[in-house]
Amino acid sequence: MGLARFVAQNPFDPASTERKLRELIPRARGVMDWVIRPDGDVVLKYDSRQFNDEVMEEALTRLGFQLKHILDEPNAGEAEVREALGH
Repeated sequence: MGLARFVAQNPFDPASTERKLRELIPRARGVMDWVIRPDGDVVLKYDSRQFNDEVMEEALTRLGFQLKHILDEPNAGEAEVREALGH
């Protein structure tokens, strides 16, 4: 299990950023859970055998999002993931 955390923002249309993320993230293979916080902080719980944050960063960058990478912890423990997701 992995934990990826980053900020994704489109400075020209912040509402569109969140809308697009809500459409795209559930389609990403290997993403198990995720949350978008009001400040734009995105946290993904992912299956580290199928997916990593670099793939998501590349995909979102190609779609025009500005990303600031914060954290990638591919061997995150369940407690750390739950805390990051706010569960």
